[in-house]
Amino acid sequence: MMQFNFDDYGYSPDVSKVIIDCLLVHRGDSVSVMPDRVGRSDVELIKKLLPSNKIGVHIDLVEDENYISYSNSLFLSVLSFVQIYRSIVRQISGFKEQFGYCPEFIDFHQNSHKSPFVLFALMLATKTIKVTPKYVRPLCQSCKFENSRYWRLKNYAANVMDRMINMFSTTGGAKVLVRIDEYSFEELEMLRKSDSCYLVPLHPHLVQSEIKLLRRFGSKSGISI
Repeated sequence: MMQFNFDDYGYSPDVSKVIIDCLLVHRGDSVSVMPDRVGRSDVELIKKLLPSNKIGVHIDLVEDENYISYSNSLFLSVLSFVQIYRSIVRQISGFKEQFGYCPEFIDFHQNSHKSPFVLFALMLATKTIKVTPKYVRPLCQSCKFENSRYWRLKNYAANVMDRMINMFSTTGGAKVLVRIDEYSFEELEMLRKSDSCYLVPLHPHLVQSEIKLLRRFGSKSGISI
């Protein structure tokens, strides 16, 4: 099974327009919203296009203007940890205020939750504002060459982080499918029909081949507004 999720909704008007255009024609499975960047019209439009269980929050710690400093390093100062925690609380609370309900799922811009400090801050934040997401995006990735030594080592560390996620939420037992342009359509079709769950983050504003993928595997029904 493959689930297609559009990342970065709200990143810019152009990015949001590409995502909306894709949703109208191809219908992805879900959308991740950047609450600090969307306006009221953006929120109303995406609510009209998708039900609440298809909309999650895309937490941005990388380009957050309220940040003094953020590093992907495992070693962060106490001040940075407090900033991370406050930013996560603010963004999830902002989503709840804008949409009128809690996000169905949580993921992070540029996978910044690969830091255990970020995951710990997320755990505290969800308890503070009483949010129980259906799942948090897993860090374990699948690609065509995942059996190589590099990918085995990378996924070993990612599995440790995924276990940490499962202590307070769940990853849904999924893997993130990356480098999809290296697969043939026949190989992707086999993955789609398999019992394993693959989450496919889509960035059609950056990768044109993803639109091609949607044409092949996305729903053809489209949406009328």
